[in-house]
Amino acid sequence: MERQNESKRRAVAGTRDADQRTGRKAGASESISRRTALTTIGVGLTGAVVGFSGTVSADEFAGGSGTEQDPYQIETWGQLENVTSNMDDQFVLIDDLDEETAGYDDYAAPSANGGEGWDPIGTSTWRFDGTLDGNGHTISGLAIDRTGTGDDYIGLFANIGFDGEVTNLHVDVPGVTGRNNVGIIAGGSGGEITDCSANGAVTAEDQYQADFAGGLVGRNDGSIVDSHATGPVTGDITVGGLVGKNNGSITNASATGIVEGAMSFLGGLVGENTGTISKSWATGDVSDIDLSWTSTGVGGLVGKNSDDGVIENSYARGSATINGNDNVGALVGENVQQAEIRTSYATGAASGPLANEGGVAGLNQATVEDVYYNSDVMDSAFGEVDGGTGSGTGLSTDEMQGASAEDEMDDLDFDGTWTTTDGYPELAAEDDDESPLEPYTNEDGVVETDGLRDAIDNWRGSEIDTDLLRDVIDAWRSGDPVS
Repeated sequence: MERQNESKRRAVAGTRDADQRTGRKAGASESISRRTALTTIGVGLTGAVVGFSGTVSADEFAGGSGTEQDPYQIETWGQLENVTSNMDDQFVLIDDLDEETAGYDDYAAPSANGGEGWDPIGTSTWRFDGTLDGNGHTISGLAIDRTGTGDDYIGLFANIGFDGEVTNLHVDVPGVTGRNNVGIIAGGSGGEITDCSANGAVTAEDQYQADFAGGLVGRNDGSIVDSHATGPVTGDITVGGLVGKNNGSITNASATGIVEGAMSFLGGLVGENTGTISKSWATGDVSDIDLSWTSTGVGGLVGKNSDDGVIENSYARGSATINGNDNVGALVGENVQQAEIRTSYATGAASGPLANEGGVAGLNQATVEDVYYNSDVMDSAFGEVDGGTGSGTGLSTDEMQGASAEDEMDDLDFDGTWTTTDGYPELAAEDDDESPLEPYTNEDGVVETDGLRDAIDNWRGSEIDTDLLRDVIDAWRSGDPVS
């Protein structure tokens, strides 16, 4: 046992020494890069570059060889931009990127690239099929303003391919503006986005109409799990606080920003859903802002739920407002075709001067089961029913809050999926969003020496793994609050 403890002590010291050698500041990148061996790679690209075969120089990344076991390490903006030349490889952030990081003015500042800011990684057809592990780090200050012809699929990534993965990454931006398919993490994604967050304003604008804008992703054909967006989203058609259009799956995700659109299919979480939304929520207000256009499909959670779209165990707490004369709902604007809404609720108001207004949906032509709405603010579950099945249950605010919720909203699973609070029910998954570092922080969210000691003791007792211990050490060194 003593030999095992001694090995662990050496591992901690090794981690500390390795981190000191690697460095956490932008200025260390050049010396690290000079020690990086040249690696020859072949990259098969579709789109503008085909069959390129090149050499990764010592200056391209801070370390690594691009494999799963030894991913390329990124600690500067230039190294992040170099992902473009290695779209099938594996990457990891080893430091935050911000305005003080080397290369910011050249690659990510509002003045970069002729005033258009960051040039998204890849294009609509040249997709990222590698992996990027954010490692809990934050990319901040990245600016994008690209509304010219062909400026579609705009974000940190243009388009994440079906084999692409982005995990454990936080992006905080002053603003991202593009034409169609616009989101902070990616304009489009067919891959996996897990444990990511995005904060900042997203705008899709075009002289004709701008489609698919979302706080996280413009269009999702893959999976989004444990991911969240804050900040306002504005566009024309198919605009959502998290995703503009969802054809894939969204689980344990949220959006809190206001959503505004000039035309149709506007939702607090998703503009239009043909996939699956589960254990997710939205709290921002949603409205159409063009009085001259006949809008339709505005909802607190989803603007239009269509095809085989499924919404389950989700909620909306914002209001939905339409200036046109069509469908607006506190939960969903339109529920049509073979779509389903199950075990969900809405608390806000849905309103429009000549609209079909509903506490659940403005128009229901599909299936609704075990769904609740606030009868203190809405008179009925649906504005119009046209062949749809099921009904919504209206409850007062008092009945939907506190301990009463478990009795009155008895079709919800309070044994595992939902939990009561002093206010409206929340999803049990929301409690899982606590940072794993939180047990080692003080009241200000900072890891102090006592917290570091506790983490080391837990590691020695095999209660936490080495990766978490390293994260605690990094947080202790930085002195920054844990997000």
